[in-house]
Amino acid sequence: MHFNIKFIPCLFFLLIYTNCIFSQEIVQDAYPLDDNLIIIKTNDKVGLINSDRSTILPAIYDDITNFKNGLARIKLNNQYGFTDKKGKIIIPCIYDNVGHSFENGFVRVKENEKYGVLNSEGKLIVPCIYDWIGGYDFDAEIFIENLAIVSLDGKEGFINNEGKIIIPIKYGKLNNFDKGIAPVMLHNKWYFIDKNNNIVIEVKDSHKLENVENFYENRARIKSYSDEGEFNSKYGFIDKSGNNVIPLVYNMVWYFAGGLSKVTKYDKKQDKTYYGLIDVNGKEIISTRLKYENLIIEDSGEISIYKNKKYGLLDQNGKQILKPTSVR
Repeated sequence: MHFNIKFIPCLFFLLIYTNCIFSQEIVQDAYPLDDNLIIIKTNDKVGLINSDRSTILPAIYDDITNFKNGLARIKLNNQYGFTDKKGKIIIPCIYDNVGHSFENGFVRVKENEKYGVLNSEGKLIVPCIYDWIGGYDFDAEIFIENLAIVSLDGKEGFINNEGKIIIPIKYGKLNNFDKGIAPVMLHNKWYFIDKNNNIVIEVKDSHKLENVENFYENRARIKSYSDEGEFNSKYGFIDKSGNNVIPLVYNMVWYFAGGLSKVTKYDKKQDKTYYGLIDVNGKEIISTRLKYENLIIEDSGEISIYKNKKYGLLDQNGKQILKPTSVR
């Protein structure tokens, strides 16, 4: 459990931490929270009290997390739910797993190996019928632009925050909507669709691609298939016409910011990864052939470089500002 420690009156602090008898039980430990609430541990179970030592939740739970957005996750007999700060059980402990907190009023839940969505009032707005819902981990935001990715029987689509299917669950892969469009794969070809499921961009030669992402500065990152493992996949970019404007030659590329993208190439002979910098047209501002072992675009726009245990500084055109020097 992770908590924000705050001041507790000395007398109460001593009462809790000296294992005094409290409500006929030995308090093993205490974890102060905000709003004068304290998690207590007794008989290897946890409960919740306030600074007046009034019981908010009895010490019967396996776990209580810190509060976020007014609710805390609770665990009882390997089942999960939520309580508010007054000890009212908003979500009973009936789920196999739940997210740590509600994000924008929603939380992902798991029951019988299927996933659904609850709102902060405890209503199951999406029943636990899907193989997965939204995001890449259990605590990720679920609804992006009011739509969530759902997976069922190896296919993917989108639902809205009322649980209604908006984009049919028929796609092999897809990514979230951004500015009203989303990349989707159907029959091993990639497209961008709008929220009415109309194709707005057809990605050229997309049968070669494992993944297509959203646009940043009018460039979308793409990733090639590789039979030799993840490390041998190559990355590039397409434009909003679906053309491959930056070829699939890099081992990694970062999203464009300020007209620049950091890129890497792997030198198999030396077993090292080298960094470079390209513009939106694919021009190498800093070539990976210079064998920089790291490269950081600073907030000032200057570029820190690292090579052979020496640090230097370049401008956005790749011109040297500070000659590489050794750093102890």
